[in-house]
Amino acid sequence: MKTVTFFGGARSGTNPNFEKAATAIGAFCGSHKCMAKYGGSVNGLMGAFAHGFLDAAIETNSGAKIIGVLPEKFAKINNPQSLGIEFILTETLTERKFHLLDKVDVFLVCPGGTGTLDEIFECMEQDYLPVDRDPRFADYSMRPILILNQDGYYNHTIAQLNHMQEQGLLIPQKVAALHFYDTLDDFLAGAKRVMGF
Repeated sequence: MKTVTFFGGARSGTNPNFEKAATAIGAFCGSHKCMAKYGGSVNGLMGAFAHGFLDAAIETNSGAKIIGVLPEKFAKINNPQSLGIEFILTETLTERKFHLLDKVDVFLVCPGGTGTLDEIFECMEQDYLPVDRDPRFADYSMRPILILNQDGYYNHTIAQLNHMQEQGLLIPQKVAALHFYDTLDDFLAGAKRVMGF
């Protein structure tokens, strides 16, 4: 069974396409036998993902399972127990990220705020090995990070990453795991391919 972690905003944002996309990504995962981890909220894009996942898992009887992971300080406002799912409460955001990154095959990312950016970069840093300086690590691969760049949301992030490479402060190997998709259809096709569905 493949394990996926979803990252996305705790808010819905002002673009209604983002919430529709998060719901569709949840439905895609929920309709396949997989384990999904996410930030544990019933609100925002995280909540849209969870509701889409649960509805599809029930409708298709796929056997898919979802786990929410959130710090105790967010438990009251995010109300994960209302979904009737398993959830883990952590003391810190750092501990939460450990659970969300641990034993995962692929990361699926929607638009989000600074927390989502932090999670993207944490995935990169945790998986990266110094292949450019240590030949012992030449044969390895980073886990894929699929990012929905819907309506150009992550264009500035892409530009910043390119700028960092041009300035010699970011090597190509470190961003090789990032896959940006401009449309939901392309994103889901990419997810289907890397998850083997």
